Amino acid sequence: MNEKFPGQNQVHAELLGKLEAAINPPLFLIHLKLMALHVISSAASLAVCPQFGFGYAHQGHGLMEYFMVAGPMGCQILCGSFYFLGTLLISNFVLSSFEWRKMQKHLPSMLTFLISLSLGFFWMISATLTFELVLWWTVGGVVIFAISYSIPHLPSLLRLKILSS
Repeated sequence: MNEKFPGQNQVHAELLGKLEAAINPPLFLIHLKLMALHVISSAASLAVCPQFGFGYAHQGHGLMEYFMVAGPMGCQILCGSFYFLGTLLISNFVLSSFEWRKMQKHLPSMLTFLISLSLGFFWMISATLTFELVLWWTVGGVVIFAISYSIPHLPSLLRLKILSS
């Protein structure tokens, strides 16, 4: 036994367990955090930009008036992007760097989870969902997630570009 004081090995094991949990967070907990953040973000998003004909807290079309300048397809892409942008911005501040990195490693599952959760909500409230609307709205969500995935790599890419000049 290599203990200098009683319980030393137990303390080391507990510390290692806590460190492992912080460095490698369970994917299930990241999904739960994202779901909670997405509910908050969605409520804020729907207050200013109705989705699939559903909105609250205002009269009129909200941001849709501005997004329609891009045409119906462009509007759906911009609406989907705006809808998920809030979730990504909030999660950038709430998730630890280890959780953010793990979320990026599992981006397809996170994206599928959030899009399915959102579309399930809209379906439950009987929003106007057509294949074309859902397709372009989903493209907008995928685009914003793809942009968020590339942002952490941008500084290192710029450094490489500067060093190679």
